Amino acid sequence: MGNNRDEAISRALRALNEMHVDGITTTAALHAAILDSEVFRSGEFNTAFVADFLSSE
Repeated sequence: MGNNRDEAISRALRALNEMHVDGITTTAALHAAILDSEVFRSGEFNTAFVADFLSSE
């Protein structure tokens, strides 16, 4: 966990970046990109966030 949102996001990003999976494709890179986005980090987003994020990539 984390003591606050920023710490929790940083810990999640670190875990995703350290993850290594062989043999299958994962969505880890997508999750890392979402966690690293300014909109997600700000906490100011709505239910359209993922669709908007994917369309901007």
